[in-house]
Amino acid sequence: MSSHVIVIGGGISGTATAYELARNGVKVTLLERGELASMASGWTLAGVRQSGRHPAELPLAAAAVARWKDLDEELETETEYRQQGNIRLALSEADVPTIKAVVETSTTAGIEIAYLDTVADIHAIAPALCDDIYGASYCPTDGHANPTKSVLAFASAAKRHGATIRTGVDVIGIATSGGKVTGVETSDGPIEADRVIVAACAANGTFVAQRPPADCPRAPATVWHVATAAWRKEHRMVSPARQEVYGPDGLIGTLPYGPPAERAEVVIELTNGGRAVVPSRQITPRREGGFYLPISSQDLRRAAATERVDVGQPVTVPVVREEIAVTKLQSESGKVVVHVPPSVRREVVDLPVAEEHVEVVRVPVNRQVEAAEPVRQEGDVTIFPVYEEVLVVERRLMLREEVRISRRRTVRHEKQEVELRSEQVHISRSENKS
Repeated sequence: MSSHVIVIGGGISGTATAYELARNGVKVTLLERGELASMASGWTLAGVRQSGRHPAELPLAAAAVARWKDLDEELETETEYRQQGNIRLALSEADVPTIKAVVETSTTAGIEIAYLDTVADIHAIAPALCDDIYGASYCPTDGHANPTKSVLAFASAAKRHGATIRTGVDVIGIATSGGKVTGVETSDGPIEADRVIVAACAANGTFVAQRPPADCPRAPATVWHVATAAWRKEHRMVSPARQEVYGPDGLIGTLPYGPPAERAEVVIELTNGGRAVVPSRQITPRREGGFYLPISSQDLRRAAATERVDVGQPVTVPVVREEIAVTKLQSESGKVVVHVPPSVRREVVDLPVAEEHVEVVRVPVNRQVEAAEPVRQEGDVTIFPVYEEVLVVERRLMLREEVRISRRRTVRHEKQEVELRSEQVHISRSENKS
């Protein structure tokens, strides 16, 4: 298998790169270790922002904002992009110079941004915020999108332009020959390529994890973020008794945010005070009320055990998943031998034998016909006409052409010098006088 360009990583950077290459006619294959948007690009806030960026990034950020306005139409998929602005808060007096520097840098680069120095101005934009805010920056042209849908939109558009997307393929290393890249080594075998673009998460993937750039130090960190959605009126909390979660050995905990409907994963508050995140598909309603999770409370508590941390430090909430591997084995329990002896007998039978004689007779006809006659049947006789084409030559006198000759007299005048002679004859008459 040969590919002109291989892109490693199925996040927003990888899928967008594959899309741009494919729509410009480049043969491209994208390789992702897990599923698309399964790492950082699937858990980001998906901010399409200019404020708060390094000055060198601002021209590119402004160009990106301009393109995102029509990106859904270009990708033919809804990314849930909304240009609703971005507000950055100064939660202490020490944060005020930083926020003001953001406004100054962005304004110098031509970005529309304002500094809000009163709580009233801040509440006019975000009324749900508290009063303990010392200032804020507000960029109305910033926005956000759905991170997972954005990745899938780029991937779908890339495939429409001919790109190949392969998930579940771990890149082990990059193959080189003579100082040039020749492809990659993967868990599915080698893949040839002229160029390789690494767009994978820095903390994930065999190749990236084992071979980070020497001048690029890495410090993985766990952070919290909360994804919110509009609350619809028909959403109502159920009674606490209906939110209890039971396992094989009894009560495990409760669902603090209601039943697991319409959510891929849910948070369970354990009876020992911890928390665990489990896939919604593993939780099923119980007939007697509450929900059932096929994991014992001991195993769940062990998986959810975390150390006590101070406020402001990152906290890891483990995700508990259960997988069942089913293997089909084939074994030989015995043999069955079937023997069918042949049976031969002789009989005298009367078999009709038909014979057919064909007689061919040539009958002379010698008559002139205007057109060929078809094969015809007269009783048991099939008649095939045999023709002979005779060429008749007649001698005829044909007038081929006429040669017409006409004489036409023309007169032209020329000036020539000629000699003219004249003679005078004098006649005298005399009379005889007698």
